[in-house]
Amino acid sequence: MEVTPVQRLRIAVSSQGGCQVVDVGGEVDMSTCAQLSAALERGREPGVPLVADLADVEFFDASGLRVLLAANDGGPRWGSPLRVVPSRAVYRVIEVAGARHLLAVFPNRLRALEGGPDRSEPSGERGSGRLAPAERRARGQRHGVAPVRPGGESGGA
Repeated sequence: MEVTPVQRLRIAVSSQGGCQVVDVGGEVDMSTCAQLSAALERGREPGVPLVADLADVEFFDASGLRVLLAANDGGPRWGSPLRVVPSRAVYRVIEVAGARHLLAVFPNRLRALEGGPDRSEPSGERGSGRLAPAERRARGQRHGVAPVRPGGESGGA
Protein backbone atom coordinates (compact mmCIF):
# COMPACT_ATOMS: atom_id res chain seq x y z
CA MET A 1 0.00 0.00 0.00
CA GLU A 2 1.24 3.45 -0.94
CA VAL A 3 1.08 6.19 1.73
CA THR A 4 1.76 9.88 1.22
CA PRO A 5 4.35 11.49 3.54
CA VAL A 6 1.71 12.96 5.85
CA GLN A 7 -0.46 9.84 5.51
CA ARG A 8 -3.46 11.75 4.22
CA LEU A 9 -4.11 9.27 1.41
CA ARG A 10 -3.95 5.47 1.32
CA ILE A 11 -4.01 3.66 -2.03
CA ALA A 12 -3.77 -0.01 -2.95
CA VAL A 13 -4.15 -1.54 -6.41
CA SER A 14 -5.20 -5.19 -6.72
CA SER A 15 -7.13 -7.68 -8.86
CA GLN A 16 -10.47 -8.98 -7.64
CA GLY A 17 -13.38 -10.70 -9.36
CA GLY A 18 -12.02 -10.17 -12.87
CA CYS A 19 -11.55 -6.44 -12.23
CA GLN A 20 -8.69 -4.18 -11.28
CA VAL A 21 -9.50 -2.42 -7.99
CA VAL A 22 -7.99 0.83 -6.78
CA ASP A 23 -8.80 0.99 -3.07
CA VAL A 24 -8.55 4.53 -1.70
CA GLY A 25 -8.88 5.93 1.81
CA GLY A 26 -8.21 9.24 3.50
CA GLU A 27 -8.37 12.66 1.84
CA VAL A 28 -8.48 13.43 -1.87
CA ASP A 29 -7.79 17.08 -2.58
CA MET A 30 -5.51 19.27 -4.66
CA SER A 31 -2.41 18.02 -2.82
CA THR A 32 -3.21 14.30 -3.17
CA CYS A 33 -5.16 14.00 -6.43
CA ALA A 34 -1.99 13.32 -8.46
CA GLN A 35 -1.47 10.10 -6.47
CA LEU A 36 -5.07 9.06 -7.18
CA SER A 37 -4.61 9.78 -10.88
CA ALA A 38 -1.38 7.76 -11.02
CA ALA A 39 -3.00 4.83 -9.20
CA LEU A 40 -5.96 4.79 -11.59
CA GLU A 41 -3.54 4.75 -14.53
CA ARG A 42 -1.53 1.90 -12.92
CA GLY A 43 -4.73 -0.06 -12.42
CA ARG A 44 -5.80 0.06 -16.05
CA GLU A 45 -5.47 -3.07 -18.17
CA PRO A 46 -6.97 -3.46 -21.66
CA GLY A 47 -10.42 -5.05 -21.52
CA VAL A 48 -10.42 -5.31 -17.71
CA PRO A 49 -12.96 -3.23 -15.74
CA LEU A 50 -11.47 -0.73 -13.29
CA VAL A 51 -13.17 -0.15 -9.94
CA ALA A 52 -12.29 2.93 -7.89
CA ASP A 53 -13.35 1.95 -4.37
CA LEU A 54 -13.54 5.28 -2.55
CA ALA A 55 -15.73 4.03 0.31
CA ASP A 56 -13.04 4.95 2.87
CA VAL A 57 -12.45 8.48 1.56
CA GLU A 58 -13.23 11.00 4.31
CA PHE A 59 -12.67 14.22 2.33
CA PHE A 60 -13.10 14.74 -1.40
CA ASP A 61 -13.11 17.94 -3.44
CA ALA A 62 -13.44 19.03 -7.06
CA SER A 63 -9.84 18.11 -7.87
CA GLY A 64 -10.67 14.48 -7.06
CA LEU A 65 -13.78 14.66 -9.22
CA ARG A 66 -11.67 15.92 -12.13
CA VAL A 67 -9.42 12.87 -11.72
CA LEU A 68 -12.42 10.50 -11.76
CA LEU A 69 -13.91 12.17 -14.84
CA ALA A 70 -10.56 12.04 -16.66
CA ALA A 71 -10.14 8.35 -15.80
CA ASN A 72 -13.68 7.67 -16.97
CA ASP A 73 -13.09 9.54 -20.24
CA GLY A 74 -10.17 7.18 -20.88
CA GLY A 75 -12.45 4.15 -20.43
CA PRO A 76 -13.30 3.61 -24.12
CA ARG A 77 -9.61 3.40 -24.98
CA TRP A 78 -9.27 0.61 -22.37
CA GLY A 79 -12.53 -1.11 -23.29
CA SER A 80 -14.32 -0.46 -20.01
CA PRO A 81 -15.65 2.58 -18.14
CA LEU A 82 -14.53 3.42 -14.64
CA ARG A 83 -16.78 2.00 -11.90
CA VAL A 84 -16.96 4.20 -8.79
CA VAL A 85 -17.85 3.11 -5.23
CA PRO A 86 -18.20 6.43 -3.39
CA SER A 87 -18.20 7.31 0.28
CA ARG A 88 -20.75 9.89 1.39
CA ALA A 89 -18.16 12.65 0.94
CA VAL A 90 -17.39 11.53 -2.62
CA TYR A 91 -21.05 11.04 -3.53
CA ARG A 92 -21.91 14.52 -2.25
CA VAL A 93 -19.36 16.13 -4.58
CA ILE A 94 -20.53 14.03 -7.54
CA GLU A 95 -24.16 15.04 -6.88
CA VAL A 96 -23.50 18.74 -6.25
CA ALA A 97 -21.41 18.96 -9.43
CA GLY A 98 -24.20 17.31 -11.43
CA ALA A 99 -21.78 14.60 -12.56
CA ARG A 100 -23.72 11.52 -11.44
CA HIS A 101 -24.91 10.79 -14.97
CA LEU A 102 -21.30 10.88 -16.21
CA LEU A 103 -19.99 8.13 -13.90
CA ALA A 104 -20.97 4.54 -13.25
CA VAL A 105 -21.68 4.80 -9.51
CA PHE A 106 -22.28 1.67 -7.43
CA PRO A 107 -23.42 1.32 -3.80
CA ASN A 108 -20.64 -1.10 -2.82
CA ARG A 109 -17.64 -3.01 -4.14
CA LEU A 110 -19.55 -6.23 -4.77
CA ARG A 111 -22.04 -4.49 -7.05
CA ALA A 112 -19.21 -2.69 -8.85
CA LEU A 113 -17.37 -5.97 -9.42
CA GLU A 114 -20.56 -7.45 -10.87
CA GLY A 115 -20.97 -4.43 -13.16
CA GLY A 116 -24.22 -3.91 -14.97
CA PRO A 117 -26.36 -0.80 -15.28
CA ASP A 118 -26.98 -0.31 -11.54
CA ARG A 119 -26.07 3.25 -10.64
CA SER A 120 -26.97 3.90 -7.08
CA GLU A 121 -26.01 6.06 -4.12
CA PRO A 122 -23.46 4.75 -1.62
CA SER A 123 -24.69 2.15 0.84
CA GLY A 124 -24.48 4.63 3.72
CA GLU A 125 -27.13 6.82 2.07
CA ARG A 126 -29.38 4.21 0.51
CA GLY A 127 -32.96 4.90 1.52
CA SER A 128 -31.97 7.85 3.70
CA GLY A 129 -33.94 10.39 1.65
CA ARG A 130 -30.91 12.66 1.36
CA LEU A 131 -31.25 13.15 -2.38
CA ALA A 132 -32.31 16.50 -3.78
CA PRO A 133 -36.06 16.83 -4.42
CA ALA A 134 -35.55 16.99 -8.20
CA GLU A 135 -33.52 13.76 -8.11
CA ARG A 136 -36.20 12.05 -5.98
CA ARG A 137 -38.88 13.11 -8.46
CA ALA A 138 -36.79 11.92 -11.40
CA ARG A 139 -36.09 8.58 -9.75
CA GLY A 140 -39.73 8.10 -8.88
CA GLN A 141 -40.76 8.73 -12.44
CA ARG A 142 -38.09 6.39 -13.81
CA HIS A 143 -39.03 3.56 -11.46
CA GLY A 144 -42.82 3.90 -11.61
CA VAL A 145 -43.09 5.18 -8.04
CA ALA A 146 -45.22 8.20 -7.24
CA PRO A 147 -42.95 11.25 -7.33
CA VAL A 148 -42.59 13.50 -4.30
CA ARG A 149 -43.96 16.97 -4.97
CA PRO A 150 -42.69 20.18 -3.36
CA GLY A 151 -44.05 20.34 0.18
CA GLY A 152 -43.53 16.60 0.69
CA GLU A 153 -46.82 15.37 -0.81
CA SER A 154 -46.86 12.18 -2.84
CA GLY A 155 -48.45 12.26 -6.22
CA GLY A 156 -51.13 9.73 -7.04
CA ALA A 157 -50.09 6.73 -9.11
